[in-house]
Formats: sequence, C-alpha cells, structure tokens
Amino acid sequence: MQKSKKRKVEDNAMEVGEPSNATHTNGNAETSIHEEIDHISDDEEGGVRIGDIYIPPAPKPTCSFDSKGPRLIITHIVNENFKSYAGVEVLGPFHKSFTAIIGPNGSGKSNVIDSMLFVFGYRASKIRSKKISVLIHSSSKYPNLTSTTVAVHFCRIIDGEGEAFEVVPNSEIVVSRTAFRDSSSFYTLNGKRVQFKEVSRMLRSHGIDLDYNRFLILQEPIEKLAVKVEEYSDLRKEKLNRVRLVEQEKQALMQPMQEAVDLLNMTNTYTRSRNMVLQKYIYETKKIMETKQQSLDECKANLAEIDEKLKKIQEELQEKTGVLKEGTKKYDVLRKKKEEVTEKLQSCKRSTVTTQADLTQSNKKKKNLDQLIEQEKGKLIDLELIPEKNQREIDDCGKLLEKHTEQKAKAEEELQAVVASVRSRTQSLQETKDKLQGKLMELKKIVDEANNCYKLAESELKIYLSTEKKENEKLENMQAAYEKASSALEQKKPLQEELSQSLPQQEKQLNEMNHKIQKLKKEEATLIAEVRPLRAQIEESRQAMSANTSRNKVLNALMNEKRNGRLPGIFGRLGDLGGIDSKYDVAISTCCGGLDNIVVDTVETAQAAVEFLKRNDVGRATFIALDKQEHLKQVYAARHTYPENVPRLFDLVKVKDERVLPAFYYALRDTLVANDLEQATRIAYGRTRYRTVSLKGDVIELAGTMTGGGKQTTRGKMSSSVQQDTSEADPRVIKANEDKLAKMEQRLVEVRNEVSELEEALSILQLTVRDNRTALNKLNIELKNLVEQVPVIQSQIKQHEKKVAASRVDPQQKASLEATVASALKKLEKAKENASEVESDVHEIDEQISAVAGGKVRDLQKAVDDLTKKIDKVNSEMTKLKVSINTSKRNAKKSKDKINQMETDLRDTEKNIETLNNTKKQLTLDSAKYEKELEELDEQINEGTDEFKELKQEINKLQSTENKIKGERMERKNDLRTLKLEDPQIEGIAELEPVTPLVQHTDEELSEINVEELRNRLTAQKNRIGDKKPNIQAIQDYKAKEELYIRRAAELDEITNRRNEMRALHDELRKKRMTDFLAGFNTITGKLKEMYQMITLGGDAELELVDSLDPFTEGIIFSVRPPNKSWKNISNLSGGEKTLSSLALVFALHYYKPTPLYVMDEIDAALDFKNVSIVANYIKDRTKNAQFIIISLRYNMFEASNRLVGIYKTEDCTHCVAINNEDFDQHLGSLVEGQKINA
Repeated sequence: MQKSKKRKVEDNAMEVGEPSNATHTNGNAETSIHEEIDHISDDEEGGVRIGDIYIPPAPKPTCSFDSKGPRLIITHIVNENFKSYAGVEVLGPFHKSFTAIIGPNGSGKSNVIDSMLFVFGYRASKIRSKKISVLIHSSSKYPNLTSTTVAVHFCRIIDGEGEAFEVVPNSEIVVSRTAFRDSSSFYTLNGKRVQFKEVSRMLRSHGIDLDYNRFLILQEPIEKLAVKVEEYSDLRKEKLNRVRLVEQEKQALMQPMQEAVDLLNMTNTYTRSRNMVLQKYIYETKKIMETKQQSLDECKANLAEIDEKLKKIQEELQEKTGVLKEGTKKYDVLRKKKEEVTEKLQSCKRSTVTTQADLTQSNKKKKNLDQLIEQEKGKLIDLELIPEKNQREIDDCGKLLEKHTEQKAKAEEELQAVVASVRSRTQSLQETKDKLQGKLMELKKIVDEANNCYKLAESELKIYLSTEKKENEKLENMQAAYEKASSALEQKKPLQEELSQSLPQQEKQLNEMNHKIQKLKKEEATLIAEVRPLRAQIEESRQAMSANTSRNKVLNALMNEKRNGRLPGIFGRLGDLGGIDSKYDVAISTCCGGLDNIVVDTVETAQAAVEFLKRNDVGRATFIALDKQEHLKQVYAARHTYPENVPRLFDLVKVKDERVLPAFYYALRDTLVANDLEQATRIAYGRTRYRTVSLKGDVIELAGTMTGGGKQTTRGKMSSSVQQDTSEADPRVIKANEDKLAKMEQRLVEVRNEVSELEEALSILQLTVRDNRTALNKLNIELKNLVEQVPVIQSQIKQHEKKVAASRVDPQQKASLEATVASALKKLEKAKENASEVESDVHEIDEQISAVAGGKVRDLQKAVDDLTKKIDKVNSEMTKLKVSINTSKRNAKKSKDKINQMETDLRDTEKNIETLNNTKKQLTLDSAKYEKELEELDEQINEGTDEFKELKQEINKLQSTENKIKGERMERKNDLRTLKLEDPQIEGIAELEPVTPLVQHTDEELSEINVEELRNRLTAQKNRIGDKKPNIQAIQDYKAKEELYIRRAAELDEITNRRNEMRALHDELRKKRMTDFLAGFNTITGKLKEMYQMITLGGDAELELVDSLDPFTEGIIFSVRPPNKSWKNISNLSGGEKTLSSLALVFALHYYKPTPLYVMDEIDAALDFKNVSIVANYIKDRTKNAQFIIISLRYNMFEASNRLVGIYKTEDCTHCVAINNEDFDQHLGSLVEGQKINA
C-alpha cells in the first residue's frame, strides 16, 4: 500500500467552509482552525453581550443537503513562486463536485493544501515551515525570488441537472496573500489590500467561519455567567453578613451606662495588679537573659576562633588543590609528550631495523658481487692468457714436431742405410715393406686426418654441451637458495605468528589498562563530585536535627513519630514551614494565631496524632488537615487588586513545599498589611471591608474590632527563611548517608591506589610492548624480504628453467654432432684398423728383415715407430690447443660483459650502502636523542608522581581536618541557636494605653513580691470582671449603627435582585444549549451509524455521552465495532479502521450541517481496495451538494472522480495539468473504436 511521504494518514483531511467551523480531520478527531490563526473578530448583528461576555448569533445556512440553492466552490488556485511552484502556476480548474489530485511522491501535491492554508491565515509552522519566508520558491533555476503570492478563486453556483451548473452573477471572489523575504505578508480581497479580519468576515458570510464553532452556545459564555452568579452570591453574602453585624452591634449598645463605669473601675484595678506580675516576670527574665548572654558571648568567641581556623584550613586546602590541578595539567602535558617521544623513538627503531636489514642485504650482495667479480676477473685473465699460452705451446709443439720429424728422418735414413746393406738379402722383403710403408704412410695420413676430425668434432660436441651443463649448475644453485630461504621462512614464520598473536593481546591489555585508568580517574572525579555534596547534605541534616532539638515537647514528640514512620503525614509547625521578610515579622506574628498549629496531610493523620498525644500524655496541639483545604487553592490563586496597592500578607510568605500554601491561606485569609494604623483603618473601613494589620501589629478585623498596641509586641513566630523542611532528614537516612559516604570515601582511596598500581604496571607493559613491537618489526622485515625473495627465486628458477630449456641442446643437432663424432671415430678406427693391418704386415716384414739383418734394424725400426707416435701425439696436442684458443676468445668476451654488468651492480649497491649507512647513523642519533628525552621525561614524571602523592596525602589530611572543624563549628552553632536571646513574649499586655502611667517598682521591691499571691488576686479580679464589654457612648453609637443598618439593607436588596436576574439568564442559556446539542447529537449519532454500516457493509459505530446530565464536562466517547469484531474505542483501532470511522463521522456531520468545501490528503492510504471503492463511490454519488478536492494515489479513488488534476515536477519546479475523466473516457473509447475499424 503506497503512503504519502509528507503527511501521515492520521493527519490527512481538511474541511473548509462548514458554517460551524473550518476543521482538520485526522481520522478520529477535529482540531479548531481558529486556535492557529491570528484573527480579529468584532461583535455581529444578533449577538448578545453581557458585560465582558459575548454570545455570537447562530450561523446562517449557506447550503443545503439536497443540492438546492447556491453554494460556494473553489474554481482554481493561482500560485506564484509558492514552495515548489516556480513562476505562475494555475491549479485547476476544480470540478464542482469531485476533483482528484494525483502525482508522484515529492511532486508537490500536498502544497495544494498548503497554499489554501496560507491564504486562510495559517502560521508558517502549520504549513510545514519554520517561517513565512521559507514558503518562497527556491531552486537552482530560481534561487533569489523575493516574494510569493497565492490567490484562491471562489464563486457561488446553482446546481443543475447532471454536470450542469449556473454561476451566480457577480459572485466571483478572489482572496490572495503575498509574503516577502522578511516574513511580512498582506492580504487582498478582489484586488484590494485589506486586513485579515475583512477576509475572515467575507468568508464567514459565505459559510467559511475561521473563528467560532457557531452551531451551539459556547461553553465559555455559560461558564462566565456561572461565575457572575457566584460572584453576585458571594457579594450578597458579604452584604448580608455586614447587615447582620451592624444589627448585632446595634443591639449590643443597649447596655446601661453604669455597668460600663463599674466595669472600667474593676478593669483598672486588674490592670494595676497585672502590671506588678508582668514587672516581676520581666525582672526574672532579665536575670536569666544575663546568664545566657554570658554563655552566648563565650559561644560566639569560640565560634569566631573556629571560623578563623576553618578559614585558614580552607585557604590552605584551596592553595593545595590549585597546586594539584596545575601539577595534574603539567603531568598530562609530560605524559602526552612522553607518548609522542616514545612513538618517535619506536618509529626510529622500526626504521633502524628496516635500514639494518636493507644494509645487511646490500653488504651481502656487495660481498657476493666482489667475490664473483674477482672470480670472473681471474677467469678472464686465465681466458686471455690461454691464446698466448696455447700459441707458445703450439710453437713448442711445432719445434718438437720439427725435431721429431728430423729425428725420424735420421732414423729412417739410418734404417734405410741398414736396410740397404741388407737389401740384397731382403730385397724382396724390402720392396714389399716399401710398398707397405708407402701404403702405411697414406693410411697414417688418413688416421691423422680422421683423428683431427674426431678431436674437432668431439671438442665441438663438448663446447655445445657445456652451456647446458653450466645452466643446470646455476639452476641447482638457485634451487638450493630457494630451499634455504623457504627453510628460514618456515622457521621465522611461527615466531612472527606468535608475536603477532601476543602483541595485539598485549596492546589490547595496554589499551584496556589505559581505558581502565581513564575510567578510574573519571570514577575518582565522580566520587569527589558526589562526596562533597553528600558530606554537605549530611552536615545540613545534622544541623537540622540539632536545630529541631530546641522545639517544644509536643512538636518534638510528633516529629519523632514522623521520623519513625508511624506518623508520616506530619509536615510540621505552620510557622516553621514558611518564611517572611523580617519587616513583616511583627505583623504576621500578631495577626496569625495559627502559626503554632501543626500541619498534616489528612484528617486521619490528625486524628492519629491526637490519639498519640492523649495516649502518651504529651500535651495538646491544634492541627490543620491539608485535604480539607484543597478548595482554597482556587480562592487564593485568583489575583485581585487591593486598595492603595497594599500587599496581601499571604502573598509575602515564602515556602519550599507548595503543598502547605492552603494551610497558610487558611490561617491568614485575605489579610492585608498596611504601613501604619492610619492606612490600615482607611482600607479596613473602605467600600469593601478587609481584615488589615499594620507593621506594628495593629489588627482590624472584618467585624470592625481593633486589637494591638501597647509597649510589648509579638514577634518571632515566623523566621525570614523556612525553618522546617518537609523533607526533613530521618536519622536512619542520615546514618545511611554516612555509611554511603564512608563507602564512597573508602572506594575513593581504593580507586586512587588502583590507579597508582595500574600506572606502574602500565609502564612495564609499555616497555614489553615496545620490545616486542621492535622484534616483530624486524621479523616482519626479514619475513617480508624472504617472502619477496622466495617468489623472486621461484621466478628466477622458472626463468632459468626456461633458460635451461632454451640452452638445452637440440636433439637433432646433438645427434648430428654425436653422429659426426661417431662417424669420425668410426673413420678413425677404420683408418687405425687399416693402418694397423698394414703396420702389422710391415712389422712382420721388419721382423723378417730383422731376422735377416739382425737386431740393428729392429732397434732403428722401433726408434722410427716411437718418433712416429710422438709426432702423432704432437699433432693431436696442436689441434687441441688451436680449438682451445677459439673457445677461450668466445668465453673471454662473455666474461668481460658479465664483469661490466656486475661492476655496475656493485657501484649501485655501494651507493645504496652509503645512503643506508647515513640513514642508520641519523636514526641512531635520533634514537639517542629521543631516549635521552624519555629519560628526562621519566625523571620529571616520577618527581611529579611523588609530589602528587604527597600533595594528595596533604589534601586528604586537610579535608579530614576541615570536616572535623566543620563538625565543631556545627556544634557551636547549635549551642548558639539554643542560647539565642528572644524578646520576652508576655501574654495579656493591655490592648490600650492607660490614661494614668502605671507604677514602676524597683528591683528590691520586685524581689520581695510573692507571685503566687498576685496570680490568685488577678484570678479573682478577672472572675469579677467576667465577659462584660461596656460602651460609654452607647446612645450616640446606637443611632449611628441604625443609619448604617438601613443603608446596608438597601445595598443587600439591590445585589439580590441582580443575582436573581443573572441566575435566570444563566439557566435559560444552559437549557437552550442542552436542547440544541442533544438534537444535533442524536441526528449525528443516527447518521454516523448509518454511514459506518454503509461504508463497512456490516460494522457499527455510535457516539455516547459520558455523562448525559452534563455532557459538556465529561465529553463524548466514539465507539466502533468493525465487521466481525467487538466494540472498541476509536483510539484502539487500526489505521484503516480509524480512517473509515473518521470518514463516517465527517459524512454524518456533513449531513447535519452541510459544508460547501472539503479538501482531503490521502485519506485512502490506509484502506484496502474494497473500502477505497466504497468511499470513492459514496463521495461521488451521495455528496453532490459539496465540492470535494482529494489528494490520492489509489486508482480506485481518482478513477471515480469527475476531474483529475495532475501534479508533476521538472527541474525542481512543480507544474499542473487537468483533464475530465468522462471526456477522457469518451476520447479513449473513440480511439479504441477507430482502431477496431482500421483493423
């Protein structure tokens, strides 16, 4: 179900134009618009005004339920730069009956309602804005607009058949409002600038009332009339009392004159006797006061001394605390600096480890390069010497070959000579031998050539295979390096993992310790902040308890019962529960006898207190029950203006607990306090009588009697501050607070010790973490290098394997070379075999010749053979040396290139080593500097820590001393309070100054007076006087009272007639209001039931009066029974059920008092398909006497409307387009028919 993003369903409808009032409907309640509108209303024709009470006339009907007669509609709205509307946008035209406003979320649909509210005078806060200027459109395209204007166009129409209607001539109305950037605005009516009250008056004349619920007489006038009746009744009662009082005074003046004279004589005698008693009492009191004054002076001196000590302690404590705070700040700065230096040192060490590892690797590389270059240079030297050496050897071999050839030629010559000598005998053999030798020479040449070819082919094969062999050796070396790196990686990785696991735990532990230290420090600060007020609270409670010990016996007993929980409802003595300026001390102490009464919460508490006093024979007391004084709250809360702006004594009383205010009003009433007796008399005997009291204690009662005066005045019954706190501390609470304070102080010590221990452990752990971090960084670097080396070596191995594969001999070429070698070898063997056969034949012939010639030929032949072998050997060696020369030249070129490359690498490595050495040297210097700074910081921190500990100990001692001195001071203050001198309060001092001064007795005379005899004499004289109250001027006073009686009786008759007239009007209006309300209520209830049953197809709803006798006090209950469910209050329904119930009530109200205009915002958001269709069809079919403008996203709703107004937004600007549903359906039907025909 799609919901609006801007407004909830519960706040989704607005009625405009109801004759009774314009309302908001949120599904279950209506909120009066006029509470939100700035408006000015004048009296209307037909209204009734009684004094300041105005009853407006009943509203005139503006439309009917049966669609007859003219009604008001909104034709369209013109928005200019309002909210999301840029430029001039016309919303509408709106259909006379049912218009649906549709559009995507965020397009500005709800701004349609906001534009109406803006024109109808709503404040910005009720249009979803903070101020009026926010309503001006602002977008990237129009960023700086200065004003906005909204105009609502109305007209009155008369409905015709179907969609037809006739506009009433000259009924068009245009109401507009313009707002500016400074949040100012003005209204226009038909283009004329007017005040809002004229707009309100015009709309009211057309049925849109923004001010009142006009269909009933309002509750406010009725209540005001009732108050008027009560005021007249109170005034009549006062007049009647005054009449009765005058009558009583008149009757009292008819006593004989003689009785007055006799009574005056007896009174004078009584006064003289009482004077002696009072002088005796004053004499004894002065003696007691002298003794107490001496103790008081000593106590004050002791207290001054204690205050001086306390002041010094507090100054010293403040000084130490200041030093501690400064030290703490310095310690925090040092600790922070230490952390920064530690981090720098760790960074240096990590960089040093990295640099050392790089340096070690570079040195190793340099060493390897040096060795390889030396080896390669030695190899190059050897290779460069090989051609020269081989050439020398070749030359030597040539010389040797030449020598062997010469020797062989000589040997052959000798052999030929010997053979020639024996040729004749061996001629045939010789010839055969010559032939064989010639053949053998040819064959040996062939063998030499075959041997040279074989050696050359074999050398080429070895050279060809040597490259593969060297690359294989390099590959084996790389594989060994890989195995070594992998082994080192496997060994160091567990160490790294172990450190990686333990270091985070240690760092976590370090963080936890830091966090715990900070937490403990916060707890320490919190404890300090809690301990101080708790200690002060305990001291105040002790002080209060000490102060309470000076109270009287009855009050102490009652307060003790309260503390024990047996009489918790006792508040205390009334005079102790309030405070008053000392200026009014005499006034309130004189005129308020109830200050000594005990205040309790209920009558039951008072009865329980009386029973307690009787049971324990403690004494007597008078109680004031607060539950019986609740009715006085409304009386004293009413504000009045008193004559000459004198204050009411009750208003001058200050209390801590406002619950006791009714008790003070009960004791004081509306007693006014005047500056002197003259002002008090003027006010008391004015047009309105008041009880008054002067600052000196002269009291004038309402009856006119006056008391007070004399030398002695009553004072001290109320202090300048509240003496009795109603939340007085219970000793058990004080004990609990003391225990709590002890625990908190113990905890404070524990926290401080724990912080000290944690800080020491933290330092050790920081060193461990630092070392482990350094080791881990070193391992990480080594592992990083190993991890980098292993894949590099693997890559090199793979590349070298490719190199090996590339250098691997070509099988065909190898086979070809091997075939060449084999072929050469085969040829050599074949040649050797052929030569061997011929040589064997020659050898046999030589043996035969030798046998013929003897051993000489054999020896020469052997010499020739040996020389031949030597020659062959030299030839073979020369061939090898030539091949070696060619090979060494090629290898020498390769070696030079390799040496150049390695020397370049060596130079780069040396530069890198130099850079690393410089970096390492700088890092070492930085580390040394940081370590030195750390040592200095540690020394400063350790020194500061020791100083802090000493300061804290000194502060703790000072605080302990301060608490002890405060306790002593509290005891002295309690003693001082107990010894406080008060003026003697002597009862019965004469109310009038005597004509003749009384005799003043000396101290000697007073010391000899017997008080008991005087008291007995006074009692006898008082009994003789009795209750007689003579008046010497009885006749004259009686005549004055008679005139006063007649005048006051006339005033009583006048006020009685006015009261009766007001009561009759009040009863008539109440009856009319009740009749009108019940008639409308019954109609609305019946229609509500009908509407709800129709909408829900089976549910039920009704309105019930909570109190049928007085419905305006208790209100109405809206009960609903959804289909197939039980009865529920509307507040307990679901969102959809609330919406249906509210709509049913809206339709019922529409039936009772038809409203021309309704604007609703997504009332169907919480409804299902079925209920949306029901509501839409009802709005369309049954309410054609009103204009409905409904914002909806449910097609069941907007398809049922007569007209659609589409709202859409492009480039942050909202636009509008309107279509008639029926015209669109017809057009669409024509298109469909045309397509069918074409098809």
